[in-house]
Amino acid sequence: MGSDTSFGTSVSSSAREQLQQKREQLWMVVMLNDDYTPFDWVIDILIRVFGRPHDEAIAVTKSVHCTGRGVAGVYQRAKALRLAALAVRLAREAGHPFTCIAEPFIPEEDDGGSISI
Repeated sequence: MGSDTSFGTSVSSSAREQLQQKREQLWMVVMLNDDYTPFDWVIDILIRVFGRPHDEAIAVTKSVHCTGRGVAGVYQRAKALRLAALAVRLAREAGHPFTCIAEPFIPEEDDGGSISI
């Protein structure tokens, strides 16, 4: 019985394809800065809608304020779109021009296997 040397390559290739598909499904919700939405309101949304701990919510809000954007979280595509829409709806109901968007998650480093979120 001969050995199939392509088996190892095919499994590795399949694992890479699965990892790529998983990465493509991940989207991040990005909060965008404006000059009118209160700092405390953004912190509250990060806690209530995105489930971030208070300290992380403050850090993300500072990032939004200082750099113009901050990542509220990384989720499967459908959940990211749903949470972004919910946050914008709550902002409009509260009379704030706050905006957040969902965009594909692209890891900063491609180490060939791990995704840190």
